[in-house]
Amino acid sequence: MRLGTIIAALAMAATPAAARDLTVPADKGWQHAQTGMVVMPQVAGFQRTKLSDSTETEHDVTAQFGEDADGTFATFYLFHPAVPDVALWFDRAQVALDGGKTGRGASPATADPVAFAVGGGTPNALRQVYSIPGGALRSTAVALIPVGDWIVKLRMSSRTLTADRMDAKLMALVSGLRWPKTTEATGTPIALVRPCTAPLAYGKAKVVKPDGAAMLLSLMLPGIAAKEGKVEKGPPATWCREGEPLGDYGVYRANADANRYTIAMADAGRAIHVSPPAIAIGNGKPAISVTTEDVDGTIATYPSFSALPQPAQVWKLVTTSGPTGRMRGNDMTLSPDALKR
Repeated sequence: MRLGTIIAALAMAATPAAARDLTVPADKGWQHAQTGMVVMPQVAGFQRTKLSDSTETEHDVTAQFGEDADGTFATFYLFHPAVPDVALWFDRAQVALDGGKTGRGASPATADPVAFAVGGGTPNALRQVYSIPGGALRSTAVALIPVGDWIVKLRMSSRTLTADRMDAKLMALVSGLRWPKTTEATGTPIALVRPCTAPLAYGKAKVVKPDGAAMLLSLMLPGIAAKEGKVEKGPPATWCREGEPLGDYGVYRANADANRYTIAMADAGRAIHVSPPAIAIGNGKPAISVTTEDVDGTIATYPSFSALPQPAQVWKLVTTSGPTGRMRGNDMTLSPDALKR
């Protein structure tokens, strides 16, 4: 789920660090402080074997479950995505599964993912089960469930279970976990990600010299809005996928917006936002800003483009150059050259 591409993702928004083990006795449950999610040592016949966090603040937690009597094993992920949308990250999870060794040659049991709810209410979670012809594994599955603005991802694979039995086993794991009340589904039904009907019109985009004022606003505005309670909570966006998804990243547009897009990096919640600046500064045509957002809320800015760039241009910029500025909580760091004229 989070190997080479995540190393690049971390490099652009925070100092890379190896996942740290969370010290929890093998016979004790673990509770996530920020969501209230609880993972017990035994869940639905599985034994928890390892618990780790790729951040320092429990924003990207992984729990491994060892193989049970059916030759089935599972992994639990809990992360705080830059874009809190289950359908978008499920789309990325499918790409990761198709490109991974486990899912190679896998055939989905249903044409579309199955929508469901934890604790009743409007379905707001997604799951998909796959059959695997030949090889050491017989089936695999993935499910994504929202917990407030966090997401739980479950991966399960089996050496013996057929797809229908795998689905039952997956739902047993879902039922066995201890969910907080924020998991209860409300609102509109989940909308699957579909290909965008009209492609974006990219311009002849060139990297432009950083604008210090625009960079500072890009770093500071998200935090100011959150502290003042001014983060808009309108109806959830419907996301469409722009172009063909890649293993490293996928490109998505909220409500088919033709002026901006988001690049979802790998499948673990990190993103690049490409858009006109929130506030226009100066008299000239505003450049297209590039900001990255990590699971711990770290915002990083990069040089802007003169026009809407191709996603490959943005990916190259972010993965081969350093940021002009970075904001994590109340701590801001700037590149020495960021404010030079």
